[in-house]
Amino acid sequence: MYPSGARMNVLYMGWSLVCGLALLACSSDRSTPGPVDAGGGNTTVPGPPKVLAVYEFDLGRELSCDLLDPRSYVDGFPEHPRCVPDLLQPADAERAYSPISSLLYVFNQKLDGTRVGRAATASAGAIPVPIDYGSYYDPRGRDFRQGLPGSAPPGPSLRLFLGQQGSGLSAPAGLATTVCLDAAHILDLSGAPFEESADQPRCVTLKTQPFAPIGFSPADGASVSVRDLFDIEAFFNAAVAAETAIAGNLEIAFANGVIPLSCYSVSLGGNDGTNGVAASLDQLTPSCVPAPGQATVTVRRALTDPYGIALNDDVVWHFTVTP
Repeated sequence: MYPSGARMNVLYMGWSLVCGLALLACSSDRSTPGPVDAGGGNTTVPGPPKVLAVYEFDLGRELSCDLLDPRSYVDGFPEHPRCVPDLLQPADAERAYSPISSLLYVFNQKLDGTRVGRAATASAGAIPVPIDYGSYYDPRGRDFRQGLPGSAPPGPSLRLFLGQQGSGLSAPAGLATTVCLDAAHILDLSGAPFEESADQPRCVTLKTQPFAPIGFSPADGASVSVRDLFDIEAFFNAAVAAETAIAGNLEIAFANGVIPLSCYSVSLGGNDGTNGVAASLDQLTPSCVPAPGQATVTVRRALTDPYGIALNDDVVWHFTVTP
């Protein structure tokens, strides 16, 4: 079930910035012409519930877009162009996004919150894609397109997190995931169900980028002293399958050569605890202590996302170890 108005734990998504938390937990009326009714948009309108937008959010969206400004979600403000992708817009639907994505369906009226559980299904071809139980319906918010002061984010809305806690909140990398609403669970307060039509598609498609690294620690080309080098980590644009986050898929070479697998332990890491692979070094065993000079780390292409999709090639980066 998707509990009405439930909050998403910021640690659960790995979004540590304040604006990421604000996106999930509140509605803002900043930069709107009038006050926003926190109770939500129109309670009922003639006809079945309609989807106004399907917004895509991924890690880092808040770095390039002001998610607390209602104008970020709609066109029509030349001084503040829309910066949140809407999968109902053809140009946005053709782009590829991070596999770590969630979708925000915005409706023109409030829904029956008691019926909205299991409101959608998802798949990437023959691969079933779970929708996490942390997904939720929020009756609050308004949208400019209803002739109302907009809120950030707009609403009423249904937030869907692709993937599953424990195995990784992530869609399959490098594929097209189709997400479809179940009309039996999308009803307005009078009981009228969502109706599919040419301008109201039941399904949208999220295209995702290939499985690839997005950062390293120590960073590529960085320098770090041997006394400060305890962990080595690679971050990826998708969740990592736990069974592939093993020492055999990570090779570490210092100036004194490739160190044995016994000199480090490997576990999941990353922004949300699942989209990275981390090696903890044994600094107590003399033969394991890194020698000063260039270090080379290789993540084998056998590393996969939770759906078994592997890296296109080995990932290699370098840094310098100083005395």
